[in-house]
Amino acid sequence: MSDVWGESLPILYGRSVATGELVHVDDAPNGKACGCVCPDPGCGQPLIARNNGKKKIHHFAHIGGTCAWSAEYLLAELTLEVIKERGHVWFPELSYEAPGTHRLEIISKGMELPVSCAKKIEAEGRKAPVIAVEVRTSRGCVRYVFVPELAHVLSGEQIASLGQECRGIVRIDLRGLMRSMKALEGKHYDREELAVRIQSKEVMEELLSGGRQRHLSWAWNVKAKELSDQAWKLYEQRKEEERQKADAEKERRAAIDQARREKACLAAAKRAEEERAQLAQAAKAAAEMEAAREAWEEAHPVQGRAIRDEARRQKSLSSMDRAREIMAPIVDDARKPAKDLGGKRWYRCEKCGKVGPADEFAIGDVGSIWNHGVCLECV
Repeated sequence: MSDVWGESLPILYGRSVATGELVHVDDAPNGKACGCVCPDPGCGQPLIARNNGKKKIHHFAHIGGTCAWSAEYLLAELTLEVIKERGHVWFPELSYEAPGTHRLEIISKGMELPVSCAKKIEAEGRKAPVIAVEVRTSRGCVRYVFVPELAHVLSGEQIASLGQECRGIVRIDLRGLMRSMKALEGKHYDREELAVRIQSKEVMEELLSGGRQRHLSWAWNVKAKELSDQAWKLYEQRKEEERQKADAEKERRAAIDQARREKACLAAAKRAEEERAQLAQAAKAAAEMEAAREAWEEAHPVQGRAIRDEARRQKSLSSMDRAREIMAPIVDDARKPAKDLGGKRWYRCEKCGKVGPADEFAIGDVGSIWNHGVCLECV
């Protein structure tokens, strides 16, 4: 494989057929006479000890080909052994992501706690065991699970299954550790040397004592989940309250707008009613005036006939004729210039006596007499 982990990782420990204990490759006879098999019981292949070389690292090799889970099974065994020897284990910092802000809320700092019991347990879907530890607290013994991850990371189903048996699952990120080692060594890193170091008890002790804290992390924790669920519940309640408040404000504004529209409609209806009343009153007044006029004309037939004749004559006149009649007495007053409302000069023709505006006259103010002129027709 192109990377530094996986099925091709050489293993440094085998399981003795005689004792069932793990045996380091340097402590076993060379070759097939080593008397060891793969530490993974699911594999169980005989191993060959290659511990006579001076250029390559000493390691065990499978006779029938590589095993996908041998390295992780071996690392689980080392984890258990280190925890039993130390009697303490480091628990990483516990936190959860605050909803809405994505900020980490710290529940507890990383700490080392005493372990009263440690053992291997099987995890569904994994062919390497995980390590269950019992930690004594004021509420009694609490179980946590440590999972060494190398080629095979925990799946969501495995986390859910293990979560039913413990209060928390801690990942031992051996893949990330090997990446860090590789990056530290640079492009000329020794792959075999990394394989030796990752399977050493010293590195595992350093991990489990908090020396490499960023490679220990919580995959799942009851308390973190409870606090996270509670935070999410409060967040959703707050969002719901904000939505309800926004809806209420929207409804309030809609009610105000509706009230304004209704008020405007009422005002418009009131104005229309007033206008109708005024029109009715004006019609009534006009009808009364017409009735009074008709009564007066009946009482004074001669004057009434003259008034009707004048009204008919005025109605038959054009607007210009009416204007000429209105301006005639004004034009005849020679004391000042005759002007209409628009400011235009008017004259009376000396020859034909016609009254008209200045644009109908060729000459105005004849003989220095105001409003006397000669029209275009007479010229």
